[in-house]
Amino acid sequence: MFLCATSAQKDSNEATDLTASLFQNQLDEPIKVKKFEIELVSSVIRKDNKITITQPDNLLLFRLGPIDAGEAYTAEVEPGVYTLTDLAIEIARALNDATPCNAWRGWSCSVDGTNKFTITFTTVSTPALSTIAEITEARLNTRGFENTYTFDAGANTVSLEPVYMKGGDGNVGIDVRANSTTYLTKDYDDANAASYRAVDIGNPNPENKTTTMVREVGLFEAGGRVEYIISPVPVFQTSTRFAPLTSADDVYLTLEADVEGTVYDPTIFEDSFIENMDMYKGIDELGNLSKHSQKNGILITPAGNVNAKKEGPPYTRSKFTLNFPPMGIDPAEDFNVRRQEKYFNTFGGNMIFDETITQKFPNRGFQIAIGESPTETALSTLNFSGYDRENLKFRLATRPLILGLQVKDTEKITETNILVKGATPAAGETKIEYRVGSIGTMNLRTFGLAAFSSSTQGKLVKLLEPDVFKTPRYRIDAVDADGQPEEVTLMDGGEHMGEQKALGDLFLNDPNTFTITVIGTDSDEDIVTNKCAKVDIADEVTQIGNLGIFEDVQTAFQYLPTEVGIVNDQIFQAVEEGFNDNIGINPSFPVKYSKDVSVKITPLSRTNTAEKFVEFQVHQFQPTTDVFVEEADIGANQRNSGGQIEVKTLVFQARPGNWNSLTYSAGSAPANWTAAFAAPDADQRIKITIEQSQIYKQIIKCSFSTDAGVSFQEEITLLESGNKVTGQVPSGPAFKKFEFTTKPRHFPLHPCISQYPSVLRDQISTNPDTIIKGIFTPYPRGASYRQGFNIVRGFNGNYEKNLIFQTEGATQPSVFAPFPTTLGNNHRPQIVLKTKQTGFTEVANASAYPLADGEIRIQEVPPIRATLGGILALHSAYSAEEEFTSPKNFVGAAATEVIADIPTVAVEINNIPIDGYISKDYDVRDAQVGVGSRLPIVGVIPSLEETTASTKPQIDFRYNAPYSQPVVCDLPTEQFLYNLSFRLREVSTGRILEGLRHPTELIFRLRNLDEKLE
Repeated sequence: MFLCATSAQKDSNEATDLTASLFQNQLDEPIKVKKFEIELVSSVIRKDNKITITQPDNLLLFRLGPIDAGEAYTAEVEPGVYTLTDLAIEIARALNDATPCNAWRGWSCSVDGTNKFTITFTTVSTPALSTIAEITEARLNTRGFENTYTFDAGANTVSLEPVYMKGGDGNVGIDVRANSTTYLTKDYDDANAASYRAVDIGNPNPENKTTTMVREVGLFEAGGRVEYIISPVPVFQTSTRFAPLTSADDVYLTLEADVEGTVYDPTIFEDSFIENMDMYKGIDELGNLSKHSQKNGILITPAGNVNAKKEGPPYTRSKFTLNFPPMGIDPAEDFNVRRQEKYFNTFGGNMIFDETITQKFPNRGFQIAIGESPTETALSTLNFSGYDRENLKFRLATRPLILGLQVKDTEKITETNILVKGATPAAGETKIEYRVGSIGTMNLRTFGLAAFSSSTQGKLVKLLEPDVFKTPRYRIDAVDADGQPEEVTLMDGGEHMGEQKALGDLFLNDPNTFTITVIGTDSDEDIVTNKCAKVDIADEVTQIGNLGIFEDVQTAFQYLPTEVGIVNDQIFQAVEEGFNDNIGINPSFPVKYSKDVSVKITPLSRTNTAEKFVEFQVHQFQPTTDVFVEEADIGANQRNSGGQIEVKTLVFQARPGNWNSLTYSAGSAPANWTAAFAAPDADQRIKITIEQSQIYKQIIKCSFSTDAGVSFQEEITLLESGNKVTGQVPSGPAFKKFEFTTKPRHFPLHPCISQYPSVLRDQISTNPDTIIKGIFTPYPRGASYRQGFNIVRGFNGNYEKNLIFQTEGATQPSVFAPFPTTLGNNHRPQIVLKTKQTGFTEVANASAYPLADGEIRIQEVPPIRATLGGILALHSAYSAEEEFTSPKNFVGAAATEVIADIPTVAVEINNIPIDGYISKDYDVRDAQVGVGSRLPIVGVIPSLEETTASTKPQIDFRYNAPYSQPVVCDLPTEQFLYNLSFRLREVSTGRILEGLRHPTELIFRLRNLDEKLE
C-alpha cells in the first residue's frame, strides 16, 4: 500500500512559518496496523530561491584599531534562509552586535541589482551635550552615605545632595558593622549593628567612604565627556566653646547624659563613654532627682598649631585635650591619673576622639550642632541599629566652681582660699567629724535645708517646671584634730555658681561625708548653720569658670575633598555585583575601587592666595601583574576584596597658582589662574571635565565660575593621554606617564564621584548641589545580542558581552601593557576585515594601510576562521587606514551566486512508535552539531542542490529513494491510525527545516508483515 502525504498553507502567527515541514494529515478511513514496515519512496520539497546560511559558513572576523591597541571580534550571522536584502540586514546586525562600543557601531551592508554585496563602515556621530538626559535617578548607584538626588529634565542636570541620614539629621556616623558584639558586653548582644564613627569631611580620601556611579550609561567613546560642577560649602573653622585658642581662654564643659534604661546605659554597655564616671544628678526644689546626669567642669587644654596642615582651619590645630575632674577616692593619685581624652575638630564640626582605655571606639565622635539655639552642643554619633541615637552630649558649663577641681592644677580648697570651717562646739553640744575620702554634694537639700533655703547657689530656673539645683560634688581629703576639713577636692564643679554675698552660702552638709560624734540638741538646721564647713566664693574671676563671652562657631566656604572620575565596565560590574555576604564579611558591595581616571580636589587654606586655595591630583588605573595575575583577577579582586584592592598611579599634582612651572613632555604647561579665582564663596564653582577623545584618549580640563555656574572662565587642560609631567609642586614622588590604557572591551566608562556630605545643621538646604552633565551613550542591561543561534544578554554588562564576541586565538592587547606612544583619531579606526579562510595575499607587517582588497599583513592572518565571504563572493580580506574618509566601503569581488539547496533532512512521523537517532558532536568553537536524541525517523532525504544558479522564484527539490529502505514497526496490539503527524528535521542542527514552500509531498510504502513468516 502507498501512503501519500502533502502539506497545505495554514494561518501562522509565528515569525517563521514551519507549516510546510511540520504538518498533520487526516484519514477518513483509518489504517489498521500491528506489525508493519514503512519506507520513504520519494519526496518533493519546495523552497523560495533564497540563500541558505549554515554553520560554520557564517563568520566574519574583524579588528578595529591597530593590532597593538585594537581588538579582534567575530561576527556570526544567524543560520537561516534569506533573501539577499534580508541577509544584508542580518550581516550589519551581526557586525554591530559583535562591535565592542557604541561609537563604532556604524556597520551597514547592502546588495545591488547584480547581487554584489558591499559592507560599509560609517562614522557614528558624536551626540550633543544634552544627552545628559541619559542619566536618571534610577541610574545613580550610591554606597557609603545615603544620598538624595534631583533630576531636572528641563535643565538636563542631575543634582546630588548627599546627607548622612534621611530627614537631614546630619552626621550620625558611618561604618555600620554586621556584628557589633566586639563593642558590647556579653550580657547585651542583640544589636545587629553599631554606627559610631564620626566622619572627617576634610579627610582627603572621600573615595574610602562613599561612591556614586552611573549605571547603564557611559561616556560616548569618541568626543564624549562628563562635567562635574563642584560647589564650595560653609565649613567649621573654629569655636570658642570647643576649640579655645590659648590657655588664657580656659573653657569648661559639661557632659550631659540621658541614657539610663536604654541600650547605652553603662550598667549594661561596658564600653560606654561614661562607664565608671561619677555622674551627678541635680535635685529640684521639690526634692526630685533631675532627669539626666552630668559631669561639670571638664577643662579643654587648647591644641597647638600645626601650620604645615595645608587645609587651613580647623586642621591647623592639633589635638585638644579634655581634662576630667577626679574619679577616684585616693587624693594622692588624682591629678596624675585624671582622665584625659584627645580630639580634633573637622570641617563638619565633629570632635573626633582618639581610642583609649576609657574611650574604646576608634573615631568616636561628637558633632557640634552649629547654630543651635539657645546654646551649642556636641552630640554623640553613636547609634545602634534599631535604636535611637545615644543621648550623650557636651555643652558649655554654666559658671562652674573651678577652684579645687584639679583639672588644671593640684590646688585644693583650704582655709588659705575659700574654705571656712564650722564652729568648735562647746561641751555637750552636737559635734560632727568629717571622714577622709568621703564624697558628697554641697547644699544637699535633704539635710538642713532651712539653713540655706534662701541660697541660690547652683539654681537653674526652669519655665513651667520646678527649679533645679546643681551644686558641686566634693571629697574630704584631710581633717584637723577636731574633725573639721583642711583639704577638699571637687569631684564636680556644679553650675550656676557665684559669690557668697550675691547668691548665699554653700555648705559641705552631705551626711555621707561626716559623722555626728556627739549628739546634742541641735537641729539639722543648726548643725548645717553652725557645725558644717562651707566655701566662701569671694573672687569669681579666679574661682568661677566660663565668665567670658563665647562667640558663635565661625564658618567659611571651602571645597570639600572630592574625587571624580570614570570607571571601566569590568570594574563597575564587579563592584555592582559585590560578593556573597554569607560569611559575615562587610561591605558586600565595595566602596573603594580603581578608577580608569580620577581627579581629586583637596582644599588649601583660604589664606593661601599664592597657590590658589585648592590642589588637583590626577590618578590613573595602571594594573600590573605584580597585583593581578591575569585580567580576570581585576574584576574578581575588586568584587571579593570588599574594595581593598585599589591600584592608583599618580600622574599629576599641582595647584592653580603655580602649575605653570610644570614641564610637559608634549605641549606647554597650563597658565596659572588669575586673581579672579579668589577665596571660595557662595557663588564660586569649579568644573572638572573628563573627555573621552578618539576612542583611546582622555583629556582632563578644569575651569571656574564666579557667578554660581552661569558661566565658566580660564579653562585649561591639566593633562591628556600620552603626556608626562615633571616638576611637581609641592615636591613629591615623580609622576608616571599618563598612558593610553583604555581597552575597547572595557567600554563603557561610567561616570563616578566620591564626595562628602555637607553636614552643617539647619543649612543643608542652602548648600549648592553638585551637578553632573555630559555627552553620554546608553548601555542598557536589558539589551540582547545574537551570536548565530545564541542570544547574548547584557545583564552582566558590556565587558562580559565583549569577551564572548572576541575572536579566539587572535592577537588581543593586554590590559597590563600600555598602548603605543601615539594613536590617531580612532573614531575612524584602522580596520581589518577577514571574510574567508583562504585566498589571502600576505604582505609585510610594515605595509601601509589601506592594502589592496585581498591583501593582509602576515600578523593578521591567524586565526583562519572567516567563512561567509566564500558564499557571498567577497574578497578574502579588506583594510582601511586610520582616519579614513567616512563612509568606508568594502565592495564584493563578484556577484553572489545563489545555488538553492536543502540540507540532509530526517523525515519523522510523530505518532508512530519507531526508534531512530540523530547523534551530536561539538565543533572547534564548542558549538553543538546534531541533537543526540531518539526520534521517530522513517526516512532520510540526503542534501540536495541545484547544479547551477537559478533565477526561478521557486525551486522544487525531488528525491527518489535509490533502493528499498524499510523501517519495521511492531505494535503490541492492533491499532487504527486516524491521522499522521510529519516533521522534517535538519540533521546537522536538529532544528525543524525552515524556509519551505507548500505543498511538501511525501510518498511512503506500507506493508503488513505476516507474523507466521517470522
